[in-house]
Amino acid sequence: MLADNAKSPGRLPLVLWTGALLIFTLAAYQSAHGPMLRWTGPLVPRATWRLMPHVRAVVTPFSESFLAVPDQGDVVRIVSESDPQYRDLVDQALAKGLEPPIGNIVHFHRETGLWWPSVSTSGWHVRAPFGSTLTESELVQVLRRAGMVTGPAREVRVTLWLIADVIGLVLLAVWIRKTLAWLLRWRSGRRALAGRCPSCGYDLTGLATSTCPECGMANTRDT
Repeated sequence: MLADNAKSPGRLPLVLWTGALLIFTLAAYQSAHGPMLRWTGPLVPRATWRLMPHVRAVVTPFSESFLAVPDQGDVVRIVSESDPQYRDLVDQALAKGLEPPIGNIVHFHRETGLWWPSVSTSGWHVRAPFGSTLTESELVQVLRRAGMVTGPAREVRVTLWLIADVIGLVLLAVWIRKTLAWLLRWRSGRRALAGRCPSCGYDLTGLATSTCPECGMANTRDT
């Protein structure tokens, strides 16, 4: 047992770091809400998926319809879906064989992170009505005056879960470093047992000197 430990120094720390990383990832996976993919409506208003057990994104879109109808002059009047005139105007357009000028405001909320949702993105974007001559900025101004959109179109917030993601990154970096160091020690041990230089792999069989003629590394071995 002592001989085995001497041949593989540093194995116990690698095992501990691997266990810590797995426990941390498992805790993040278990605390994530919802199954892999969840459908809660015909338009999929909520979908949850994970790219990896510790990478997830939550998207919650919400669509709101409106009509952009011409008013006096070049003024465009916005009629929301909750307005009683909305259905009448749609029916009038359909009765004339015209496409109703229906637009949509899509509100969204996303949560992304490496282990936990550390970055929250909220906002909205506008889908212009069919046949609308307004530019996107003009349409947004009209919607703001009508009170249908407020706040910035895109807002990014960093949550306190960022601390957990930083801890996870530190665990991952240390684990990678420990793993690479252990692999290098394992390769050097295999080379030494085969009579080769642990550093460059040069064959030292039959050489009287303990110094590798290829890389100059001093090797301690029986001659």
